[in-house]
Amino acid sequence: MGAAAAIYVIAASAHGGASWSVFAATDDQGALRGYGIRLATAIAGVVAGTLAWGRLELSRNEHRRQLAVEKRLSSAAAAAQRERDSDRQRDATADVERRAELDRDRHRSDFTAAVEQLGHEHRSVRLAGLLALEGLAQAEHADVQRLYDIVCAFARERLPVDVTTFENVIHLSHTQNFDGVVDVAGQGELLNGPEVLHLAVDYAEAVAIALRAPKGIKVNLQRTLVVDQTIRIDRRNGESLDLTDAIILNSRFDGDPRDSITFYTLRKAALYNCDWSLSSGGGITLKNCRVFGSKMAMRASLKSLRFFECRILHSQVATNDATVLSMRNCDLQKVRFGSFSDEASSNIRDCSFHRCAGSLPAGDVRNNEVRHCDLRPLTNTEENSAE
Repeated sequence: MGAAAAIYVIAASAHGGASWSVFAATDDQGALRGYGIRLATAIAGVVAGTLAWGRLELSRNEHRRQLAVEKRLSSAAAAAQRERDSDRQRDATADVERRAELDRDRHRSDFTAAVEQLGHEHRSVRLAGLLALEGLAQAEHADVQRLYDIVCAFARERLPVDVTTFENVIHLSHTQNFDGVVDVAGQGELLNGPEVLHLAVDYAEAVAIALRAPKGIKVNLQRTLVVDQTIRIDRRNGESLDLTDAIILNSRFDGDPRDSITFYTLRKAALYNCDWSLSSGGGITLKNCRVFGSKMAMRASLKSLRFFECRILHSQVATNDATVLSMRNCDLQKVRFGSFSDEASSNIRDCSFHRCAGSLPAGDVRNNEVRHCDLRPLTNTEENSAE
């Protein structure tokens, strides 16, 4: 724009000079006056245009300067906002960490107090400690396995009865009533069966809490007394619930064994008046167990039902659709079998049947001793004759 104005001024000057040289040769004053006016007008227009252009450039420069200032201010404001946001985030993170640390401190304090309560002389205080430990297991920072290990240790160490004595004195002919006398460990007090069931509320609660352990937690209830409980038999308990050498009274085995499970965790256990009511799923195996006065009635199909080196007395074994009934080296007295499907098969070897009745699936039956029984069918062995 400036270059164009300069060219215009030069052109106008040249034109004016040329015109002036033409008119200077004349004596016509009117023509000279008119030309002078036109030249002045042209020069004024050029000057006005130049001034207007200058003002426009100044305006544009001012606008650009304002934009630059606004941009710098905006950048500074954004940086300040980011800094404030960062400060708030740091404060929030620090607050969360402080709260978490306070929670951990509170959890440690509550944990210590609960563990101390377990050793209190009063049963109600011990019970409160057990319930507190179960509640602490729900905390975000809890060592859940450690909490349940403590509960299980409490149950194992505070048995209300001598397990061996308890089992020996129960009269098997009166299993349903738990008649018998039990010497309470460490107290020298004789109690009959029903009194044992209500002996120690804190002990019973410890066992119940252990059996309520969440998935993935190992539960060790070896050589304990389990009374009036529901024991979930599913993949979790099949892997993590250890009831070796336990005595289990008036309890219910329930669950859905989707995979074939071997309950070696029940080995050498004694089951009195227990109810097995399982959903469909895999196989059930009991090894070295003693089953007294119990009902093993499966709600639906199982792949297999196996007993190895078990003693089964005064019990009922029935399932609608088990594929295989397998028994090895078992002693069965007063056991009633029934409700096996037509497609089921049996594999029964080296077992002793005394006063048993009912229907067994046909199959491989060898080297068994059968006395005073009414069992059908006992197919391919002559040695299985009744006395």
